[in-house]
Formats: sequence, C-alpha cells, structure tokens
Amino acid sequence: MSLKPGLSVGTAQPESIYTAQLTAKFEAFNPTRNGVCEVLLPLPPQIISLADLEVTLNGQSNDSVEIRGDKLAWFGTLPTEPTPMSIAYPAIGKGVYNLQTPPSGILDTFHID
Repeated sequence: MSLKPGLSVGTAQPESIYTAQLTAKFEAFNPTRNGVCEVLLPLPPQIISLADLEVTLNGQSNDSVEIRGDKLAWFGTLPTEPTPMSIAYPAIGKGVYNLQTPPSGILDTFHID
C-alpha cells in the first residue's frame, strides 16, 4: 500500500488530499465451511474517488464489493482450501487519514513465506 499526501488546489481553505494505492495478493479460505466471508480493506477518509478496482478470486474477476464507511468490503463464499485472491485499487479522499490497528490476540503458530 502506498499513501501520497497532498493539498487541495483552488479551494477557499486548503484541505488534505490523499491518494491511496493498494495492491494485495493473498490466499483466502473459509475455515467454517459455510456462510459468507468478508475481506475488509482501508480507504481514505471522506472518499472522493475509487477507480480501477480489480478483484479476482482464483483468477476469476469478482465484483462483490461495497464501501462501508472508511472500508472497502469484499463479501462472498470461499472454499475450504486456500485460494488465490487479489485486490487492487487507487482511491482518493480528503481529511485526516488514520490507519487503525486491527484487533489482536496471542498467536500460537504462524507461517511466513
């Protein structure tokens, strides 16, 4: 993810403008074997533009997304085995940009490739 700050041009009061570029490739799966899954991704505050959104699941285009406040939410069914997923978009917003830390806990095991 890249974040490019800037200031508005031609407005009475200068405002912070952010361009966020996200490109993510990962494997997703449904450990519960039923129900709808979600993937939540950050968006700039007071979003102005979301363009060139590309979402693929197992190499197939998938457009099951919606904007929920300051998040982009993908929703759908996932298989029980790890499946390649990719999400990419540039988004522009204004105001103060805050990345919230996700809820955390203690990891018993983890794997890094």
